[in-house]
Amino acid sequence: MGFEPTTKQAEIANLLGSTPPDNLLFLSAAVPVDLSPEERSELEDIRRRKGALLMEIQRLREELREAIMEVEGLESSTEGR
Repeated sequence: MGFEPTTKQAEIANLLGSTPPDNLLFLSAAVPVDLSPEERSELEDIRRRKGALLMEIQRLREELREAIMEVEGLESSTEGR
């Protein structure tokens, strides 16, 4: 028997995005040849920060999912009283 999400969970998953960000694509992106060394360095820094932010977003999404599940569990346990 599989896990069936509630309507609320499905709505939240839809809002949050159910697929994780592609954290690795930015690493293999080509650097335009017409950039100066300073511009290349800045572009690499931006890509690194973007990757770190995408990973942080994914971590926060997971934390939010866990918190929502915990709250729903508490709600259902108090309803049974």
